[in-house]
Amino acid sequence: MSTWVSQSELWPWQKDHDEEHGIHTETGEGAPFLMTSNPVIASSYAEMIFEFMRDRAQLCEHSKQPVYIVELGAGTGRFSFQLLRHLIYLCERRAFPASGFRYIMTANSAESIDFWLSHRQLEPYTEGGMLDFALFDAVTDTRLSLFIQGETIDTGQLDHPVVVVANFFFEGMPQDHLYFNEDKLFTCSVPADVPETCNGDKAIGSRNPLLTYEPIHAGAYYEKEPYMNELLELYKQSLHNTHLLFPYTAIRCLERLRGLSREKGMLLLSADKALTTASELERYGTPAMFAVQEKQCPLTLNYHAIEAYYLRFGTACHFTAFSENSLFMATLLAVPWPGAYRNTELAYGRCLQHVHPGDFYKLMLQYKSRCPGMGVREIIAWIRLSGYDDHFLRAAAARLLDITEEADEHEKTECCAVIDRVWDGYYVDSPCDDLAFTCGELCFKMGKYALAAGWFEKSRAFASDASSLAVEYNIALCYFKLQDERVASSYVQKVLDVPPRQ
Repeated sequence: MSTWVSQSELWPWQKDHDEEHGIHTETGEGAPFLMTSNPVIASSYAEMIFEFMRDRAQLCEHSKQPVYIVELGAGTGRFSFQLLRHLIYLCERRAFPASGFRYIMTANSAESIDFWLSHRQLEPYTEGGMLDFALFDAVTDTRLSLFIQGETIDTGQLDHPVVVVANFFFEGMPQDHLYFNEDKLFTCSVPADVPETCNGDKAIGSRNPLLTYEPIHAGAYYEKEPYMNELLELYKQSLHNTHLLFPYTAIRCLERLRGLSREKGMLLLSADKALTTASELERYGTPAMFAVQEKQCPLTLNYHAIEAYYLRFGTACHFTAFSENSLFMATLLAVPWPGAYRNTELAYGRCLQHVHPGDFYKLMLQYKSRCPGMGVREIIAWIRLSGYDDHFLRAAAARLLDITEEADEHEKTECCAVIDRVWDGYYVDSPCDDLAFTCGELCFKMGKYALAAGWFEKSRAFASDASSLAVEYNIALCYFKLQDERVASSYVQKVLDVPPRQ
């Protein structure tokens, strides 16, 4: 027995995998995490959103409602934190009320909500009314139920268009696998028990014998959704011998979010591995849809379909391409009069037109390979260029420990200032993530013993039982160097009071 790919068990299987492994599976130093969860992309998004808010303030002066920003699949909250910090900074610098927006982090698991609620770095934003959380199933849900404020946002209740942030999100939603050839449309099906059939060691692709093809009429494929059927008809007439994934659930999700606005408006900011032209769809060939062995879905999103769907409404669409691995950043302004949003359009040209989602990752790889031969000033320049990203400081920590002792006083002062800036934008992804200890080690090596003691004190909040002795011992060393033997002795005594392991 076969079923359409979009209705198969592969998608719930992937969702179960994500929930089983929790929100921390996205953390680390790999792509796509670093491509989007970094200060450079976050500040670019914040600039776009801020200018959009300015446009709305001029176009809808009578409204007392904030602009709602909905991040789909917010994960640990690292990117949300970075974007919020910069957006609030812009509001403060330009005398724009921070009450003019509300940021909604969404997830499909209660575990994520619990993590965000307990996160101390998010508390100022929730207490200030700028941040809220919502459980949201992007495939089915039609409303947003806010966890903290207790409000429910339903269709047509918002005065302003919705801002949607979705990085590496849509490719994991159910998609139809379709084949177009000789003015005909075929839908692809897989066995109903495909996860068991594959035995966990095969890829499901269009060359796989598990797939079967069935001709279907394009005009009636999506019942009661004529615009999508028209798009399929266009593909049928223009594509030859082409397999593609059709992101119908992504379009439906965007339509439901757009429908929350009275004027059915939306600003979408998104980064993904994507195809954006019909010629790319034809050249892409036969997609390997699922890497079943790792329970992952490394799909390439058909952004051409999303763009074509919204161009029917006079939407302004922009794509910033990064040629390697088909990485794209998309800006989609679906509003009744896109020409009226001049500040938003200028912000795109200033902030996103020349920002590629893969640049940060490529810089990181080059930086890590060159770091062992760099000097203090060169490392400082790279960290500044990264927007003071903590990954860049971590990558240079071993090299800085080797060379900062011999640095001149100006270099040491600059290095301490950079450490402070990195910490200001640092977001704790997990309880064991102890950047403060690294900062303490660096300051100690530079002879900044009072600063080092302060960093080691901060490290206490992150230290495990196994590492707490090292923290106390390092604090003692700092006070010995400061010639405060009384305080130093008290920390030494704490170390001695710890009973030996059994």
